[in-house]
Amino acid sequence: MKLRLGLALALLLMPAAAQAGEIPAASLFFTAPEIRKIETLNATGAQKETAPAALHLGAVLYYGPGDWVLWLDNQRWVPGTYRADLRIVDVKPGEVHFRWLASANAEPRTVTLRAYQTYNVATGRIVEGRQ
Repeated sequence: MKLRLGLALALLLMPAAAQAGEIPAASLFFTAPEIRKIETLNATGAQKETAPAALHLGAVLYYGPGDWVLWLDNQRWVPGTYRADLRIVDVKPGEVHFRWLASANAEPRTVTLRAYQTYNVATGRIVEGRQ
């Protein structure tokens, strides 16, 4: 009985179905202007990119200069891997040297990590394990 009453109440309170492509007048969480703003941001792709809070170096497999594999932030890196804000400078059997650029106008940071260390970007500290 309670279930039927709840379903009937939900059906009565549910707004009429909107036409395809039409923005509803309001929703349970957002007003009509907020919905339009969300739709505009989604359409233009204007979402703020955030810098990583930490860089974690996982395992390093070193076979020789130019022949290595490492895992940085759970992504596999080989000598040809490219990322605009991060560049591997040198890989040695026990450590990896890389240069990280926080933003276009910032000075690049040179960081050296050993396997299973994490570089905290905000503090500039290196800690053992994952943060």
